[in-house]
Amino acid sequence: MALARPLVVNFYHGGNIRFIAYGLVQHAESTKTFTVVLRNEMYYLDFVSMIYQHVGVDRRNFKLKITQHFEDCGEPKSSPIISDETLDVMYFLAEKDENFCAHVHVEIEEIPRAYHGVV
Repeated sequence: MALARPLVVNFYHGGNIRFIAYGLVQHAESTKTFTVVLRNEMYYLDFVSMIYQHVGVDRRNFKLKITQHFEDCGEPKSSPIISDETLDVMYFLAEKDENFCAHVHVEIEEIPRAYHGVV
């Protein structure tokens, strides 16, 4: 479904971040970033596939922990993105605030080889 207006989403991976009020994010020098503009709502599985593509890791060997950071009623908050419903928070906030810009932190964790069937 088309969004009422394009949504800018900033992604951070490979390092820690700290979300500060007014949409400001502090991150370590080692943190890598990329930005996308969404014009349509995405399902969770498509959103995750897009992240795998941008960070350049194979989903068979790595899992992602995705957290959205935002401000609600003047307070910094964070929420894991683990389903279509939790991803909808981002779309709701964008609809509510025309200046909203999403900040998404992605932690990349290697899946132990034992889980690949390799001993």
